[in-house]
Amino acid sequence: MARRTPRVKRNLPTWLNAISVGVRACNARKKLYDLENLEPRLLLSATELAIASGVTEIELTQSGSNVQVRQLTGGAQTSSDTLTADADGYTLNLSSGSDTITVTATNALTGSSGILTFNGGDGDDSITFNSAIDFGGLDLVVNAEDIDAGASADLDTTGDITFNADASSTSYTSSPTASIVLAAGSSLSAANITLDADAVLDDGSGGNLTVALGANATQTVNPTAEVEALGQLAATSSASITATVTTRLDLDLSQYDLNLTLSPSAKAVVGSQADVDAATFTLSATIDGELD
Repeated sequence: MARRTPRVKRNLPTWLNAISVGVRACNARKKLYDLENLEPRLLLSATELAIASGVTEIELTQSGSNVQVRQLTGGAQTSSDTLTADADGYTLNLSSGSDTITVTATNALTGSSGILTFNGGDGDDSITFNSAIDFGGLDLVVNAEDIDAGASADLDTTGDITFNADASSTSYTSSPTASIVLAAGSSLSAANITLDADAVLDDGSGGNLTVALGANATQTVNPTAEVEALGQLAATSSASITATVTTRLDLDLSQYDLNLTLSPSAKAVVGSQADVDAATFTLSATIDGELD
């Protein structure tokens, strides 16, 4: 796949591991069936497509000005849909459960424009790329708790690439984990590249989550946001890697023997085998907490 030459080369150390922890507010006063192939369906007006539960692979094919989307489970096709050309692009919505999807393409998506979005939705979702895909001029947006570019991933577009790993929990017995990993050997090439992992533990509306443990109870909570870039990032404009953990907790002190261990972790890493080539580059990791 042809590579573009970014305008400015950023010289980075061979190993850059940035872990920046900042607690901006903390108050001490008080979170064996063969599936039959289906005939392709032409969606005349829809730019959104629902991905069925249990699907393990999404295969994209440029067909004229349209994009064909095949859904496969264990290598067997379960459906095939044609998304008509739309200047705003296409949105693929995963099921309401926890999905694990690999995205592939049979040819370059050079006949499409707009934004190609993958939405994980509810559940803990994982979306993986592990092959060469030319997205043409599409902006690629991926929203899921876990996003991976395998060693064979080679994602190329003249638009932007945005990976949003968002994980949240409204229970202090659950530890949200948001993760983006670009394996050694992987490559992302775009105008702007944004890799953003966010883990949030609160009441679901930005307020404090009340923690009320029973007598002599103990609880450990480890909200985690991590971005690990071990491959190549080539951005003709900007590249950004950010990891943020937000915790908002309110302790119920009516339980005087309450024992809560809160161990948040935010990590943004550019490994020794990585290569970042961009006009501007941002790397940050932050923990933002409130404890009442």
